[in-house]
Amino acid sequence: MDAVLTCMVGEKIGPGDLNAQLVQYVREVFGVDGAVALRSPSIALKYIFRALDLSSGDGVLLSALAPMWQFQTVEELGFRPVVIDVAAETGQVTVETVAGGMKDGAKVLILHETLGFLPDISGILELGIPVVEDISQSAGASLGEKRAGTFGVFSILGLEEQDMLTAGGGAVLMAPGRREWIVLKKLAAEGPVTDILPDINAALGYVQLKERPRNDGVRREMHTLYTGSLMQRGGFLSLSETDTVAETDTGTGAETAAPVPGGASARSGHRTIIQSGDAVIPAVYSFPVILSSGYKEIKQYAARKEIDIIPAFEKTIAASLGDDLEGCINAKSLLLRCVLFPLYPRLGSSRAAKVAKVLATLP
Repeated sequence: MDAVLTCMVGEKIGPGDLNAQLVQYVREVFGVDGAVALRSPSIALKYIFRALDLSSGDGVLLSALAPMWQFQTVEELGFRPVVIDVAAETGQVTVETVAGGMKDGAKVLILHETLGFLPDISGILELGIPVVEDISQSAGASLGEKRAGTFGVFSILGLEEQDMLTAGGGAVLMAPGRREWIVLKKLAAEGPVTDILPDINAALGYVQLKERPRNDGVRREMHTLYTGSLMQRGGFLSLSETDTVAETDTGTGAETAAPVPGGASARSGHRTIIQSGDAVIPAVYSFPVILSSGYKEIKQYAARKEIDIIPAFEKTIAASLGDDLEGCINAKSLLLRCVLFPLYPRLGSSRAAKVAKVLATLP
């Protein structure tokens, strides 16, 4: 944190050397050709659309479980959001849903890698649509030798409060390839200085990125502990089988039948999600649990044990649009039933053990 304190004491908190330091480190860590540190993910999206030379009214594919700011930004910039459904077992968009969105005239896909898991990126790339990765929740994930953030034409590493890495706000816009970087570099040079991430935020982001390997280790240890505890009550969420479990409204606790992957009945317990694909290593963003009983009951039980859980997708497009969102049955189902249990590096071993005990004894 010395860099942050130095920045504050020196009163050099605007864009400067620390911004450049963060950008250089991002380039080294992710192996991209170039990057720009900006004040928000929304500003990053603005630069991307300009770099791709989209025309007003062009369609932009968005996951129904992507954050609502993506939908709002697309509309504000004069483009047309095309919201597509996800796979019930992973929460990720699929080759099929992307292909369907392309038939609706979409020109680019904003690929939000929800909760740290990766979709079938190879299959999606084969469709030929330009892909922009949002790795705000998946920073650190990889497919074979390639890191998340290096598959698309551009990628966004959010630094907001709820992102994997946080700097109190901001985003790093990466260009994996040289051709895209030449265009982005020119746009960034011509843009207003108010678009650029201040040094005070850049210092925080740099520290977070430097500490990521150690923090990832802590996260993975917690995830292993939590998974073992939850298995006592149910088990892993199968990626190859489908069954019917109860759909639980996280607002009302009401239950209705809904098709959900799992290979088990509603009475066999709650589930978590696992990554598909042997070559994929997901990031550990949090610990999602798909409930087979009422949200209110589970939340009250956890609260009695001094554990706070939250709906996993409360700030997503599906949550914000509600009934105005047509289709997207799987996303709506996950919206109602998926919650997050506390998992972050500074939680502490005793607190993590307490969460694990709650997972093992969920009603």
